[in-house]
Amino acid sequence: MRAIFFYLLAAMTVSAAEPLEWKHVQQFEVAQPGLIKLSLPAETLNAARPGLEDLRILDATGREMPFLIERPVRGASVEHRTKKFDVNLTGQTTMITIETGVAQPIDAITLETPASVFIKAVKVEGSRDRQSWQTLTDG
Repeated sequence: MRAIFFYLLAAMTVSAAEPLEWKHVQQFEVAQPGLIKLSLPAETLNAARPGLEDLRILDATGREMPFLIERPVRGASVEHRTKKFDVNLTGQTTMITIETGVAQPIDAITLETPASVFIKAVKVEGSRDRQSWQTLTDG
């Protein structure tokens, strides 16, 4: 069985738009009939409306199929003080090394400064062993 996953952006209304007029189309194969679970790729979520009301699933004959959207529930945020915090100045570069002291993934790091205006480009890297580093964000 083959199903086609369509999603529509902004200006078109669902009832007025034909699938051929839709800006974005994504196809996926369904191996067997019955309930299936899909994880939507980031590109799909980025192109869709925030409430996902523009998502449509059509079967191989073009018939719209019902679906349920499950959103992951996040646990409560927990704040931790850092285990180690080092600051090194080298020329025009300030390097801050933070050892979190926790094993679970970090959602955010907040740095507070007494300066009222502090604008500086930043490059954030992460490492589990302090030997190999991966750029997390830059700019």
